[in-house]
Order: sequence, then C-alpha cells, then structure tokens
Amino acid sequence: MIELLWAHLADQGLDLSDYPTALESFFQYIVQTEFDDIVTFTDFTKAADLPPRNVSVPIEVIDPVNPANNVATRYDQAAKGLIVAACADAFDALSEARFATTKTRAVDCWQTVLGPAFRG
Repeated sequence: MIELLWAHLADQGLDLSDYPTALESFFQYIVQTEFDDIVTFTDFTKAADLPPRNVSVPIEVIDPVNPANNVATRYDQAAKGLIVAACADAFDALSEARFATTKTRAVDCWQTVLGPAFRG
C-alpha cells in the first residue's frame, strides 16, 4: 500500500529526488486527505473503467493491475485513524526538523520518524 501511495504521489508530480521534502509531502498528503480520496491508476485500466469511491470502506488504494482489488481492505476505521495520527506526528516532526536551529534537534526529530539508528 505504501508503495502505491508513493507511486500515486509521483504520478501527481511529487519530486522524489529531494527525499526530505518528498517524505514530508507523503505524510502531509495522508494527513490532509485522511484517505478520503480513492487512489487509482490508469496504467492498465481506463479512467472510465475504474471503480467509484466506496464510502463504506475506510481506505481505498486500488491495485493498478486489478481494479477490483483494494489493497487496503484489511484496514478498518480504527486502523485508519491510527495511521493518520501517526502520519500527523511524523509530518510535525519533519516540519520541525526542517526549521530546527541545531543539527542535534533536527536529528532528534528525524529519529522520531526513522528510529534511533538514524544519525543524520
């Protein structure tokens, strides 16, 4: 699902060459949309043949090869909330890291997202 979300953002023009900004944009996308938008691809399926948003399903990320397959079906409303909250925390940490006045603070913020092995 994460790979498909990245592909969707890349299709929308996200520059992946600047990974700090791209990662921040990834989390921002999830926080802003809260998965209310269906994620689809037109690589193998015409836009007219894609399914409409099913509002009874918390998250819809449609398989680009099989449009009948929602790769996010295992996530319920509670999981959606946890994912969005975690993404909000990650977005806040990366935003703070960008404007941190010391490298130590920036690394601390990045470690919030990437774990203690991140050394900056």
